[in-house]
Amino acid sequence: MDRLVGKNILIIIPKDYYMESEFDPVFEAMTAEGATVLVASSKLKEAVGMKNGRTNPDVLIVDAMERRIIAIAAKRPPPIWNGCRCNW
Repeated sequence: MDRLVGKNILIIIPKDYYMESEFDPVFEAMTAEGATVLVASSKLKEAVGMKNGRTNPDVLIVDAMERRIIAIAAKRPPPIWNGCRCNW
């Protein structure tokens, strides 16, 4: 089933020693359901798991937060104050 087609999911992992038993099943399930999954970390280097698993982050955490804030701002309707629309 593709219940998550068109949905964006961000998974944040530490730069090293992430828990594969928590990451792998979630990543695989979300991808299998059709979601676009981005992995973020504090460094873009290959992250090593607790049991020798390895994964490469797609984005830095800072960049992922910046993209989300921009996306929220783009979707937010203009504020209405005192009956008039403000140009913020």
